Amino acid sequence: MKNSYGDRDSTEWWQALERRELLVQQCTCGTLRWAPRAICNVCGSFDWDWLRTDGSGSVVSWTVTRRQFAPTPAVPFTVVLVRLDQAPNILVPGRWAGRVDGSDLHIGQHVRADFTPTDPAEATPTTLITWNEQPSNLALG
Repeated sequence: MKNSYGDRDSTEWWQALERRELLVQQCTCGTLRWAPRAICNVCGSFDWDWLRTDGSGSVVSWTVTRRQFAPTPAVPFTVVLVRLDQAPNILVPGRWAGRVDGSDLHIGQHVRADFTPTDPAEATPTTLITWNEQPSNLALG
């Protein structure tokens, strides 16, 4: 790990993003959860492992930021909220890789996670999730 992120419960998640992996926690009771945390909200267990997902999901919502509140990123930009295919109870936010105004988004749109490093000159450079449109599978025939 080249950077120290978050806390003891989320550090591995941030490290996985650097490896281009999208992880969720899986409790010993089988519950999948995100954001990372120490205790299962279903059974109260402190025992869990990391589960690698395939990074696919569907768009649940999005918001377009049009007002500059920091030097970067440039506005407008769109943040989407995605329901993971492998963990339908989990919603993960990330930047939209399509049109900056989100005009190419629709609810239920299939997307796949990609991973974008931030500027190394930032105080704490990291890797963030960027969601890309996932083409529908075409039937072969």
